[in-house]
Amino acid sequence: MKLWKRAAMGDPSSWGANGELVEALQPWDSGVDFPFSSFPAEMVDQYPDAKFILTVREAGKWADSINKTICTFQSGPKQTWFMALLNTLPFGPFPRFVEQYPMMDAIMAAKFRGVSSWSEICASREKAMRAYDEWNTYVKTVVPAEKLLVFNPKEGHGYKELATFLGVDEPTEPFPHVNSTSEFEIIKIGLMFAAIVIFFLAPAFLLYMLARVVRGVVAPSGSRKSDAKKAR
Repeated sequence: MKLWKRAAMGDPSSWGANGELVEALQPWDSGVDFPFSSFPAEMVDQYPDAKFILTVREAGKWADSINKTICTFQSGPKQTWFMALLNTLPFGPFPRFVEQYPMMDAIMAAKFRGVSSWSEICASREKAMRAYDEWNTYVKTVVPAEKLLVFNPKEGHGYKELATFLGVDEPTEPFPHVNSTSEFEIIKIGLMFAAIVIFFLAPAFLLYMLARVVRGVVAPSGSRKSDAKKAR
């Protein structure tokens, strides 16, 4: 997270032959999605033989999609109540979520004109659409045309276009459709259930068990007093 944030802020130690981020990426041959995809110009300079794939869709549909998915995880106006609670936990993936928010905001401020944070994108559909279209234009500008595939599944693009561009054999299995809004909804339901268990059901159960223990301690004492009175 810190390496990506420093790279977004223009830290010269990120790139070059011995760059910190370059060394961190050494084990991999490819990368996808945010934050990796936020540095096309730097990647072109660092890896001149690399090929780039820009996945596009209609800007309004992208804006609607992130408002139902990414924006509900981010800190900001669209964040769900259960993510706000879960992000206070010091274990699991949640500290990492909290750490990534400043990194993502730093990249947005550095790479997207007129945008200073993800919260701004999530709060304004118009700003999200404008930023999306401007970003796609920027990528097409900085990446050489012969190194870039503009990929649009809605236009029927699939394995054939990818395989031809990358110079590999076309897979025989059907082209997958993953990372959909419905999949995010399932994840959100699971996280909401986890929040309910951790913050409401578990404490209620502990209080119930504590009350039983307290009653178990008090009741025998009261019984002994009663028995003593009967003996007199």
